Amino acid sequence: MANFEIGRRSAGALNPQGGRGGHLATVEDIIERVQSRNKEVTVSTIYRILDSFRSANILSFIYHPDTGKCYYDITVAEHHHLFDGKSIEDYADPELSQLIREYLEQVTLKKNV
Repeated sequence: MANFEIGRRSAGALNPQGGRGGHLATVEDIIERVQSRNKEVTVSTIYRILDSFRSANILSFIYHPDTGKCYYDITVAEHHHLFDGKSIEDYADPELSQLIREYLEQVTLKKNV
């Protein structure tokens, strides 16, 4: 059965399998792509830029529960991720998002009581 999670911000040039054309990329994929264009860009610089992009909500960080890999996502619209094996699919459903928000609000309220 597929797992899912909510993502709010994201975009990319590599897919989860490392190919071009997707919107998700591992940090390794990003480092390889950047350094193939400019070998002078250090790994620490790439990490700092990615962290800055996450802080600015330009990218989100996605953890794949089945593979243990982490991905950066550049899709900026609110959406969910469906995980099935190694594949990750975007799933946009405003009603599902609202149900999840309401559930999380209830859980938070119960914890604070």
